[in-house]
Amino acid sequence: MPRRTRSTAADVKAGPLRPAGGAPALDHGLDLLELLAAADGPRTQRQIGEASGKAPSTVFRILNALERRGYVRRLVDVAAGTGAGGGESSAGAYVATLKLYGLAAQQPAHRRLSDLAAQPMRVLAHATGESCHVVVLDGVRVRVVCNQPSPAPLGLNVRAGGSFPAVETSAGRLLLGQMAPERRSQLLAADPVWEGLTGAQQGALKKEFDQAARRPRLVRPSTVTPGVLDVETLLPGVWRGENAVLALPCLRKWTVREQHAVLAPALDAAVYEIVAACGAGFPDADAPRGAGRA
Repeated sequence: MPRRTRSTAADVKAGPLRPAGGAPALDHGLDLLELLAAADGPRTQRQIGEASGKAPSTVFRILNALERRGYVRRLVDVAAGTGAGGGESSAGAYVATLKLYGLAAQQPAHRRLSDLAAQPMRVLAHATGESCHVVVLDGVRVRVVCNQPSPAPLGLNVRAGGSFPAVETSAGRLLLGQMAPERRSQLLAADPVWEGLTGAQQGALKKEFDQAARRPRLVRPSTVTPGVLDVETLLPGVWRGENAVLALPCLRKWTVREQHAVLAPALDAAVYEIVAACGAGFPDADAPRGAGRA
């Protein structure tokens, strides 16, 4: 008969058991790296230990390894965040570096889309005086894979690598609306932001998804930044065969007439050039008008 073992307090604090055949040291390292990446400021070793439930000696070893490999950086004389244990001396507090973003940017799909979109995005930015960026779906979030700053002295800029809940952004709602309903339902079922909405809020968003499914462009006030007009246009099939969005966030200075006369033609031209360069194609109804087609 198998011998029974008792759970200890240390087992309970450590959380659920890891799957058999895993790599515990790697799991511990990723736990701390994800914790620091999500933190809103520097965290001391004690704060990291309390938040992760790991022993001080384990935290010490992992942080040393992550710092040595360049994934975290130890700060000197910087105020630590106000999370667990806030208010203590912050000498030696840690922050995540951008090394992981650098690794992601080396992926062939990322490099290819960034390279092929660069020139059309530069032309679009100079034609409109606005910044623009390309957004893809990353699980239940959207991520900016490349951007082109505004050439104007004053303009908006969304940095490459930025990540936002899909249901809270115009680009995310366009991508979700263009998705097959069954797949969208499965994705939203795993989204804590969606699950936190009321029934009425979910119902309103479902109507937006239905509207987005019928058109490749979404023009609306930003749901993230007040005073900004989001102009989002679908880039079909350019991201590993999946859709992306070319986003043009504008200060709300453009009249409806100017949106049709200036923004729409410049966006259509950029979208056509990016999709063609990526070797993707448009459903006939979604092809941009006046964008280099015969």
